[in-house]
Amino acid sequence: MSTLRIDNKSEDDILITLDGKDHELRDGESISLDSVEKGIHNIVLHRKRIPKETMFDSDKPKGLDAMKSVDEKPGSHIQLDTSVEFEIISSKAAVTVFKKVTGIETLQEDAILVAYKTEISGAKNISLKDSFASSRIKRTYILQQFKNAFLPVGAVGIIAFLLGFISLMMILSGTVLKLGDTNVSKTSAILVTAAGFAVLIFFIINVIKILKRAKELSR
Repeated sequence: MSTLRIDNKSEDDILITLDGKDHELRDGESISLDSVEKGIHNIVLHRKRIPKETMFDSDKPKGLDAMKSVDEKPGSHIQLDTSVEFEIISSKAAVTVFKKVTGIETLQEDAILVAYKTEISGAKNISLKDSFASSRIKRTYILQQFKNAFLPVGAVGIIAFLLGFISLMMILSGTVLKLGDTNVSKTSAILVTAAGFAVLIFFIINVIKILKRAKELSR
């Protein structure tokens, strides 16, 4: 049997689930667990206070609690749980928990992913996986990033493609289209269609990337 010490240096109050049993640790606190069997164990690290911008409006704090909140940008702060699997190989083992922040800033994604990392002694680290802290946070992330990808790039691509394609079909059918006093040529319609199609493909690729990341961060 071993003694397992867990130190919370994450700057958060966290809920630690060790092999299915919950332990609450405030920031800076530690806990020592005696009679822990040697071998493989699993810890899930969960932030007790979920940022308000990942909640539905009905669940957000009201009144004074709302005024105290400091997470202001909707959908920007995505809270993750961290699951750590490790093997205790000594009579004394220690797990120290730290915060891990990853910034994503691309054309299609703009988010801060907040999870945890650990330093382990007296044990062998086997695996670590980050995942959305709740299904609501996952849904918030996907919707927010879809919005970022769609406005304005996706919307412009769709509108340009549809206008160009419809104009091209009308011209090919013999309809004369005018833009002011100028006739719209078949070449112009083809160019607008091609440009819109290229932007549309770019939008679709961005959506695929968002869904891929969401899948990677799912349980």
